[in-house]
Amino acid sequence: MNIFESIKTAVSSVFSSKLRAFLTMLGIIIGISSVITIVSLGAGMSNFMEEQWATMGLGNIQVRLSGWGDSVTDLDLLNMNDVEQVRHIPGVRTAAALLPSWDFQMRTQDPGEVRNSTINGITPEYEQIMHVQMLYGRYISQMDIDNAMHFAVITDSTADRIFGGVHAGIIGQTVEFQSWWAAGVQRFTVVGIMANPNAQWEDMMEPEWIREEVSVPITTLQGILGQRQVDTIFVAVEDPNRMTEIGEQVMNMLDNSRGTSGNYTVFNPMDFLEQMNAQLAMVTIAISGIAAISLLVGGIGVMNIMLVTVTERTREIGIRKSIGARNSDIRWQFLTEAIILTLIGGAIGIALGFAGGRLIGPVMNVHAVVDITSVVLAVGVSCLTGIVFGVGPAIKASKLDPIEALRYE
Repeated sequence: MNIFESIKTAVSSVFSSKLRAFLTMLGIIIGISSVITIVSLGAGMSNFMEEQWATMGLGNIQVRLSGWGDSVTDLDLLNMNDVEQVRHIPGVRTAAALLPSWDFQMRTQDPGEVRNSTINGITPEYEQIMHVQMLYGRYISQMDIDNAMHFAVITDSTADRIFGGVHAGIIGQTVEFQSWWAAGVQRFTVVGIMANPNAQWEDMMEPEWIREEVSVPITTLQGILGQRQVDTIFVAVEDPNRMTEIGEQVMNMLDNSRGTSGNYTVFNPMDFLEQMNAQLAMVTIAISGIAAISLLVGGIGVMNIMLVTVTERTREIGIRKSIGARNSDIRWQFLTEAIILTLIGGAIGIALGFAGGRLIGPVMNVHAVVDITSVVLAVGVSCLTGIVFGVGPAIKASKLDPIEALRYE
């Protein structure tokens, strides 16, 4: 019997009892579909994080004061002069300053409603470093910084919640803020509307947890707060491979200028992203391992049903041997049958895995990515399962005595 006849016979045998074949394949189907779904969602989550970090300055480093306490003096605080010095370090493309304040509430069109807000004092370079996408108007300019103008750039999400839409007519409108520690109201004129870089994150949050993000000239916010400090210096480097090296140069420059040691820290988003991807990969592997238990259960089911099949077809085996079939022919036939059974289960599992990723992805707000490697691996695992759990019954069938087999009722 050649291979094509073996495959034809095996397929015919599998489909002769569809319900039994399906129940036998169920473990294989569940295992393969679970692994495909989990791996595709894991890859989608990894891509989602990379996209989010790209909008938040992936490829740039952030410099901050490493701690607070009695040992920290006003001289240790970062300032605009530090930002200018960082810009002159060889290998630095540009640098921007950030001073956030979370103590404000934004008034809405409803006089009785306010929304928790974060006012970010920034410099113009922040637009380039953070890949800001302007929709209407303009970003904060150096002239705004020099004159400490009460201008603001809001996100499209904030514009929609505050003004009831996103359109050019909002430019020139006024937004008002109040704070528990400051008397009076701070008014800013909207000069630009930008795309919200945190839109996908906000879709996962409860509405009451969302804070309005507003960018204003850093000098204006410093005047309101009565401070001259800078919270974070964002540094864009010319060569991404030198991020660690330049980060150390920045820290040394800041320490040397003050006669301190180890007072500053550098955060590299690439390191954080690599750690997150490593942790996500570990979680994916762990969950996939648990799902793979279904494959073991499915393999045992395949072996069980093949042993039953050998018993049911004992007389057929005796007849085939009596007319010249060799042990290897019988062994190959039953092994082929087991492989066909698991391959069909694997194919169904792959299809369900694709569907599962597509259905669950939108719920998690990620786009599931099915890697061809996982599909090839799934097919390979299906074949291996058929071989491992089918070889025992196949050997048993090939060793049947033809005389005894013909007598079997």
